[in-house]
Amino acid sequence: MVVSNAILNIQLETDGNDVNYDGNAIDVSIDTADTDFGLPGRNKLLTRIKVRYKDVGQATAITVTVSTDGGNTFTTSGNSFTTASIGDGGTKEGISDIVLTAPIFRVRLAASGVGIDFSPQEIELQATLGGTTV
Repeated sequence: MVVSNAILNIQLETDGNDVNYDGNAIDVSIDTADTDFGLPGRNKLLTRIKVRYKDVGQATAITVTVSTDGGNTFTTSGNSFTTASIGDGGTKEGISDIVLTAPIFRVRLAASGVGIDFSPQEIELQATLGGTTV
């Protein structure tokens, strides 16, 4: 089971002068909509999150978290990733492997700091149902 949530033309960006009211770096994040892979009420095993993004030439550490309760709480996924900094404008892919069972999933991509520049293009969730990839 593969579901893609298109997030076309979004740019998360701060510069070296962007800080919040207490002088700390700004936190930025994007949440997907809840997805049940078209099978409401049935548990699915989420195994991988792929994030395709535009290489804008800035290495940014991206934290991947997942909610199974409509966005009330988020669990850190198996691993996060750092974006490529080649700057060729091409599409790159970050992968986060995870083992999480639930009927719905919401993914959050987050970064914290100054000089954040991240342009996600697509988020793909891979899951199984009853041992069969759906």
